[in-house]
Amino acid sequence: LLLCLSMPILSPFLLSFVLPPLYNDRYTIIGLFAFTLLVASGIGNLRPVALRLLIIAVLVAFSLSNAVRLYHSAHHTPWREVARYIDQHTGPEDLLIFDKNNIFELCIKYYSTSTRPPSVVTPPVTELIDEQLLKQWSTAARDHQRVWVVLRNKPEASHPILDLLGATHAPVSTVQFLHARLYLFQLRD
Repeated sequence: LLLCLSMPILSPFLLSFVLPPLYNDRYTIIGLFAFTLLVASGIGNLRPVALRLLIIAVLVAFSLSNAVRLYHSAHHTPWREVARYIDQHTGPEDLLIFDKNNIFELCIKYYSTSTRPPSVVTPPVTELIDEQLLKQWSTAARDHQRVWVVLRNKPEASHPILDLLGATHAPVSTVQFLHARLYLFQLRD
């Protein structure tokens, strides 16, 4: 039981000395079963019974309060609304450029109901925006009158794609969603 509990925690930690750091708290979920059994065993051995019931009540109260808080205050990107907005305002002649986060494209494609979707440019999954990626964006944008850019909502005011498009396209509008921002650019005359 202790081995089952400790391996999901120790394995990534020990492997991080040899490989790039790979510890993520989600990897420890497999140890939850052993942890729950150990806690239950410890609570079962408590005397008197009133103390055992008090601890169980406190654990249930904490669990319920966290569950309620999670479901009432979760801040998730409203992908249905983002996809609906894109469906309503874009056409097949438009270009949709995604940041280097491919989950945006997957979510929008999942929720989109458009029968005439815009062209899409998705960069490879990378943390670096290099010259090749900028060239890919520039080449794609050159052939379109209207270009939409979908970016993660970050505090910085500038992004390389916005700067790149600013040379050939004029900014028309920005639409803010929770954790996502849409920019519309129109080709300059």
